[in-house]
Amino acid sequence: MSDYKADWLKAVESGEPWLVMVSEDWCGPCQQIKNYLKQLKAQGVNVHYTVLSTSSPYAEQLMKGNSAIPNWYIWQWNPDTESFKKLHNQVGSQNHKAIIDRYFVKVTK
Repeated sequence: MSDYKADWLKAVESGEPWLVMVSEDWCGPCQQIKNYLKQLKAQGVNVHYTVLSTSSPYAEQLMKGNSAIPNWYIWQWNPDTESFKKLHNQVGSQNHKAIIDRYFVKVTK
C-alpha cells in the first residue's frame, strides 16, 4: 500500500488531480483499477494515486462507515483555500477507465 502522507504532499506540490483508492488484495475490481493506473503510468501519463488498505486510519476517515470496496476518490488541491476539493467519488469499478481518463489523460489532437 502507499505512503499516504508523502503522496498527499506530492499532490499539493503538483496541483494535479490525485486518486485515492481504498482497496484489498483479494478485491478483483480493485485489481482492475490498479492495473489500469499502472498501465497509464507505463504509457507516460502523469497519474498521482494512492492505494489504502481498509484497515488504514485514513481509509476509515474517507469511507465514514461505508465498507464497500473499491471505494475511490479524485481530489485536487486548491491553493486559494489551501484545501482539497473532491472532484469525484465512486464505489465500484464501473466505467473506471472513462472516469480516470477524464481527470488524468490529456487529450491531444
